[in-house]
Amino acid sequence: MRNNQLINISFLILGISLIIILILYITFKFIAHRLERQYQEEVIALLAVTDADNSSSETEKSVKNVFLPFNIKRQDITKLALINFEENPESLYKGLELQYIENKDAVGYRVLAYRNDDYIDVYDDETLPINPQEDFNVAGKGAKAHVNTKMTNLRFEQDEQDNVHISFSFYDILDRPIKVTIDERINRSSTPLNLLAPIGLSSENPNYFPLFWLYNFNFIRTKYLHCEISIDGKEIEPDPFPVPFPIQGQLRNFIRYTFDSRLYSIFDVSKTRLKEVRLNENNQYASNDVVYQFNSEGELSYIKVDTTYVTFEPSLSLLKEQNGAINIITEDAMGYIKGEYSFEQEDPSNVRFKCNFTQGWKANVHLPTHKIVVNNNSVFATWPKQYYYILDINLDTKETNSVWENRL
Repeated sequence: MRNNQLINISFLILGISLIIILILYITFKFIAHRLERQYQEEVIALLAVTDADNSSSETEKSVKNVFLPFNIKRQDITKLALINFEENPESLYKGLELQYIENKDAVGYRVLAYRNDDYIDVYDDETLPINPQEDFNVAGKGAKAHVNTKMTNLRFEQDEQDNVHISFSFYDILDRPIKVTIDERINRSSTPLNLLAPIGLSSENPNYFPLFWLYNFNFIRTKYLHCEISIDGKEIEPDPFPVPFPIQGQLRNFIRYTFDSRLYSIFDVSKTRLKEVRLNENNQYASNDVVYQFNSEGELSYIKVDTTYVTFEPSLSLLKEQNGAINIITEDAMGYIKGEYSFEQEDPSNVRFKCNFTQGWKANVHLPTHKIVVNNNSVFATWPKQYYYILDINLDTKETNSVWENRL
């Protein structure tokens, strides 16, 4: 009799537990659906400025000259892997970043070696010619050294079982061998997430706002993992995952990667003069796959590169004072960045544009574990709020002076 009562109580507890789990699941799905609907509505509203008819009417001139106050450029990094060992740094370095570089002139691998003094050393494979004008100021204090080196044992791929394989070897500026081999062996799928990389978080002298979209970003799984990292013969342990819980039932470390990265330099400060350009019949100017869209009044409405838009609402004019919103939105569920801008007349000849991404990045992630890592208060979402841009323009000489400030 007593055993039957215990069995009945056990089944009752199990039933109640299943009901609670079902209620929690339904609640989560309902909240997730509502948040996704709110996100889509916000994106549609933010992209509304790009739906406006910016073409010229027949009674207007179909082509006109305008001045470009800003420029955007896509960098050449197409995939990357980050290997941190800050909890176990060696004498010079605390992390390595493998990048794959693709441009019209060359393709090959690059390694950024993060130094303990917050500079970086840049190692380019022999296939990549060094560009002396390239700067790395968005990474900490910038580059201390930039050299070509022979890289061997190069591998960076994902197999049919979703296992990631990363390997590279080279000698550093101190003639020390650096060797990395990482092989996942779990043979299970893993759902990635889209992420805005916080590469500009600690930058002291940024030359641009580093908009670094990481598509299908993920962390290396530790079950059955083969991982060897060594510098000058010393074995190094990678940093553990910041929060010790599994993602999708799989434990991770802090090695992370993406096979689809897109880095854009937003408003590079090296430009020192307004560029006069001629618009086409749709009031557009295009250069290096970047489209600058103006309205019929010659005001800048948005800039588009790939699937990313930088929008101005209202459209930006160089001839009148105004305040508005500057937003960065994508068409592919990456999320969006919201900010504010102002355009002020300092005197008859000088004007000043200022902007700041006041609301940071709103991520679009779905898994509960991803929401813990990337939430509205995480460093991934908040670091853009630190960036302030000031552009001074002399309307007589068309000379410009601009600066990005990372107000840490």
